[in-house]
Amino acid sequence: MHPVSGAERTMGVDLSGCRDLDAVRTALATAVRELRPGAWLRGWGLDPNAFGTAPVGNAALGPVLDGIPALIDLFDAHSAPASERALELAGIDGPRRFEQGSEIVCDAVGRPTGLLLEDAACELVEAVAPRPTEAEVRARTAEDALPLPLPLRIAPWCRPETDDEAVAELIRIQGTGGALWRVAGVKLFMDGTIDNGTVNADRVAGEEDRASRLAVGHRADLTVLSEDPLTVPDTDPAEPPVLLTVVGGPIT
Repeated sequence: MHPVSGAERTMGVDLSGCRDLDAVRTALATAVRELRPGAWLRGWGLDPNAFGTAPVGNAALGPVLDGIPALIDLFDAHSAPASERALELAGIDGPRRFEQGSEIVCDAVGRPTGLLLEDAACELVEAVAPRPTEAEVRARTAEDALPLPLPLRIAPWCRPETDDEAVAELIRIQGTGGALWRVAGVKLFMDGTIDNGTVNADRVAGEEDRASRLAVGHRADLTVLSEDPLTVPDTDPAEPPVLLTVVGGPIT
């Protein structure tokens, strides 16, 4: 659960019900008509499968966001397409190197497509976009506004770029909390998501040069399914039968 960041990320237009690009464009166009001049558009909950065969990025959204600063969280909350205007305001005009496994996705000639992967990339745009006030966030996460059915243990993030001062603050807040929640522990932020390809367990294990991809010189770890899970009808079992598994070369 992410009660605080979730409260911030769900203050825009809800795109979770959009199943294709037409529905996404219609929802965005409706939201744009209600915007004040110069205001930002925020969206959330967008399933990348709504893009179909089109690359996830701002080009597929069409002219509906022309001139509009917009940032749209995908449903995994680890990635977000940003409009051309949002990229411009953030000074993003090409790829950058990050300490964590983030990426500004670019085309073959180095132009940003709008898709931002993981927090460090997304935060470049979030830094120039208006954020909800502390009072607004508190109103949506306070215990009297969000009744908790069970006690929560909160583990704040400790990311690769966390400095000594921030670590000291993480230590200081341990044990603080409210009636039904308490800070206890930290989340060592080394994960990603399968959907946007930022899972980096191989790097954490020191095996990025020999695992996690099908390439010459890498360990032969793979699974062969009886059907393509991306094309199996929704009425079929979620997991097609496994035909073959290879671990380190030998067939198991």
